[in-house]
Amino acid sequence: MKSLKVINTVVALALTSVVSAQSTCSSKITDKGYECCSSNCEIVYTDDDGDWGYENGHWCGCGNNNTDVNTNNNCSPLIISKGYSCCPSNCTVVYTDEDGTWGIDENDNWCGCNPETEDNKPIKGKTDLEQQIKEYENRINEVLEDDKEIEKKWLIDVEKIPYDFSGLVGIVYNIKQTYICFDPEIRFREYTDDDGEFIDHEMTIKTNLTEDGLIRDEVNIHINQEQYNNMVKKQEGNTIFKTRYQFLYDGEIIAIDIFHGDLAGLAYMEIEFATKEESDAFATPDWVIKDVTDDIRYKNGHLARYGIPNPQ
Repeated sequence: MKSLKVINTVVALALTSVVSAQSTCSSKITDKGYECCSSNCEIVYTDDDGDWGYENGHWCGCGNNNTDVNTNNNCSPLIISKGYSCCPSNCTVVYTDEDGTWGIDENDNWCGCNPETEDNKPIKGKTDLEQQIKEYENRINEVLEDDKEIEKKWLIDVEKIPYDFSGLVGIVYNIKQTYICFDPEIRFREYTDDDGEFIDHEMTIKTNLTEDGLIRDEVNIHINQEQYNNMVKKQEGNTIFKTRYQFLYDGEIIAIDIFHGDLAGLAYMEIEFATKEESDAFATPDWVIKDVTDDIRYKNGHLARYGIPNPQ
């Protein structure tokens, strides 16, 4: 699971809130069914409802409009310089960085809060967002410190997953996984995000699996589109399609894989540890079906050749 390598600081916010480049315009305009323009819109008309722009053949509301009585002008100039507007005066702080304090307006767009406003109380559970992201990144770095994969795997029922993904720091991405050799195990992955947008290509070589299925050598190499296309022509076995939910929980990076296509109905939880001692100390959760770490039939390479195992 050292494909954790594809994650960086920006992507790690995908399960929390990602800043949108759309401007915040007058609510009087959006109430009429129009959208806000892009952040660099040009004002072509102004009336009692606010500032109007015209983009892609449609009227839209330009940002930085102060016709709303609840809008404040005291948010960070660094936020304004990035194309965002100040929030309404009663905004709630949800995130703070070097640019200032951020809130979310009624149109679900990011905006700048006035940090001196008495009502700006951080949302419970969001005040430590920065710390959670740092912990997420630090744990990934610990796990990726060497070329050893120390990983436990559990078979799970998707209906019994106890995690609320919307409240966790992590990412969601889709994996298309193709093998060109099973001994040694050589695979290629294409990563796309939750909207189907391309993220990365990667080549992985896995060798020297221990008898208990816990530890093996793993090397990951970033490759380009042309290299990927050329190599997958040598495919052996079936292509694996799955969605991965990867997040920080109780100090561990947890990956939940939901399989699609020929493997639909199969789901795993995986945790990669920094040391064998950590893996030995980790108790099997009571909600999973069973620990399949030592069952070769549940390794992805085996799935590509033989499909879903008979549970008996």
